[in-house]
Amino acid sequence: MTSTGAGRGNPIRLPFTMRILLPIAGLFCVVGCTSPTVPTTSFRFPGEFEPQEAVWLGWGDSDDFHEMNLAMIRALMPHVHVRLAVGSDSARQESEHYLDSAHVDLTALEIHVIPGADFWMRDCAPAYVLQDTAMRAVDFTWADYGLRDWLVNLFDGDTLKADTMSASDGGPSRGTADSLCAIADRTPMIRSWLRLEGGAIESNGQGTLVVTGPLIMQRNPGRSKEEIEKEFENVLGIKHVIWLPTGLAEDPHLWRTIAPGYYGIGCGGHTDEYVRFSDPHTVLLAWLPEKDKDANPINRMNHERLVADLEVLTKAKDHDGKPLRIIKVPLPELHVRPTVMLDREHWNDGYNISVSAFSKHDGWAPGDTAMRVAAATYMNFFVTNKAVLIPTYPSADHTIEEEARRAFAEAFPGRELIFLDAMAANWDGGGLHCGTQQVPKRRR
Repeated sequence: MTSTGAGRGNPIRLPFTMRILLPIAGLFCVVGCTSPTVPTTSFRFPGEFEPQEAVWLGWGDSDDFHEMNLAMIRALMPHVHVRLAVGSDSARQESEHYLDSAHVDLTALEIHVIPGADFWMRDCAPAYVLQDTAMRAVDFTWADYGLRDWLVNLFDGDTLKADTMSASDGGPSRGTADSLCAIADRTPMIRSWLRLEGGAIESNGQGTLVVTGPLIMQRNPGRSKEEIEKEFENVLGIKHVIWLPTGLAEDPHLWRTIAPGYYGIGCGGHTDEYVRFSDPHTVLLAWLPEKDKDANPINRMNHERLVADLEVLTKAKDHDGKPLRIIKVPLPELHVRPTVMLDREHWNDGYNISVSAFSKHDGWAPGDTAMRVAAATYMNFFVTNKAVLIPTYPSADHTIEEEARRAFAEAFPGRELIFLDAMAANWDGGGLHCGTQQVPKRRR
């Protein structure tokens, strides 16, 4: 792994390099193809398992990510049209050279320069909604993964310092990528005040949405659940929201100490890490059996969290008022690597991490050895036409992956199951699904 930022597309870098935000006004002077942004409840938010006319992928920023990009493109091209988003002209040249050298037919995919785009297209590309032959791209307000709250905690409640640092960080804002994707595929937009990332919502395609409650509330301070549910209805056609209590331990809010001696990076509870629909009535849930819970502190946390989520899902109903069918998908073995805490003058050497990434109350000191936890989960899969792309985790215990394969075969009968290495993204707090955003197929 060679990336050097904060992970999940490096939403922050410490010590924070002062970068100038790309002027938003300059970008939106070209949005003439967008429609008035009046919310409408007549559209619906399709499930990912429904037919797709295209998929957006994002070009990564390191060799490890390029290998994963290549594997995903090769797996997807026989099933769905691929649109590759690159952040700059130089990135376009890089991607074209890399893919052409790997004998990818460049005439069979689209490559678009989308300033602000990176690998993590699930979070920054728009969510597409349908109404018969019409499609709209929902432009959620960019939350920057709740960076400000994380900075407030990091700086021990100093909101002025947090605001200053948050405003200065970011480079070309990923918050503009969704609008630019909509322009590229000529889709009118619906703008929403909701602050969230695409990996934080899971739809059954028939008006039911699953979210992780604490994450949604953290991204939208001062808003009530009722206000948020009404906005989901306005822009996505959602009639019923299932609020789950927590996500995986491997998905903390940005850089966090997860348990004594363990740390990681994440988004704070994205649904695409642990709970997914495979059809309008069936939900897949990550699972850790009782017998494995005492293997390490992370397992104990995950067992407790997933039991709580299962309790909510067991009581929940689908859009027809019927109980959900629940399929448990095993978590892979915990993936960790030993790292050394650096001093505050050195943020990240590509492998180790600085104590400046953590609150002083966490107690880390330069020279401490700590276990970095990867966001390894089979649940960060991507469903497309006739295929499912699934992360693979080869280990001495082959029974876990075989159990996962059986669960996916049950959930997605008739689809090809394609297992791919996603560890480059896992170490950065995400996975395969995070690098995709599907464009649903319209009626013709």
